[in-house]
Parts: sequence; structure tokens; C-alpha cells
Amino acid sequence: MRKFPKISLKLRAPIELENLLPYNLEYRIYDKDTDQNWRSYLRRGGVMPVHSVELGHLVLLNIEVVESGTLIRFK
Repeated sequence: MRKFPKISLKLRAPIELENLLPYNLEYRIYDKDTDQNWRSYLRRGGVMPVHSVELGHLVLLNIEVVESGTLIRFK
């Protein structure tokens, strides 16, 4: 009988969005290479794993702070 060492393995998403602002967010992720859009909502203090992107692609992130109406864009 073979014995194998105990292994702990954690699989993580290629991108994780974490909202450290005191406001809720709406965000849009756009993969420019495949022309795909994803939209969602992220509460303050929340973390959202994003599994549906390729890290080799140009990925754009658009964030809107819900309470203040301020629009913040990141590339």
C-alpha cells in the first residue's frame, strides 16, 4: 500500500475584484480580444472572483460607484 503526503491545494480565479471602498459598485469587464462583456454588482467589502477571462487578452475594467454617481475607469 502506497502512502501519499497530505497536500492542501487552493485554486484561485485569474482575477479577483475586492471592493475596499465604503460604497457599493457596479462593474463591467470587457475582453477586447473576444469582444465579450460581463456586468455585475459588488457590495462594499465584497470579493468577486472572475474566472471567465484570459490573462493574455486585453481586459478592460469599468467601475461605477453607486452611491455617489461617480464614474471611475481603469484599463
